[in-house]
Amino acid sequence: MVRVKNVTDQGGKNKNSNKKKIPVFFKVAAISLISLGIFYITQVNRLSTMGYEIQKKENEIKKLQKENETLQAMSSHLRSMNRLEMEQEKLDMVKPVQVSYVDMGSTIAMK
Repeated sequence: MVRVKNVTDQGGKNKNSNKKKIPVFFKVAAISLISLGIFYITQVNRLSTMGYEIQKKENEIKKLQKENETLQAMSSHLRSMNRLEMEQEKLDMVKPVQVSYVDMGSTIAMK
């Protein structure tokens, strides 16, 4: 069995009693506040990073929408009859002299 000596100073008081003990409640509160502070900082950092990424994606969407509109306008222009008539010589196209249709006697495609 181990015995512990009670060490006292000259005044008869325990040497360890000179230190003030911090209550457990304050220790738990301090640890909780530090933990909450770290959690708050990480969340704010995460949200600001996500906000920046959202802004980048929105700018990319706007850029792609403008590009899409430009490509659709170009597609419409390239498919137009006026352009085909102007380009017919370059494309070695000739105007048909007579158009003849084949009558199958019945409707081929119905809705």
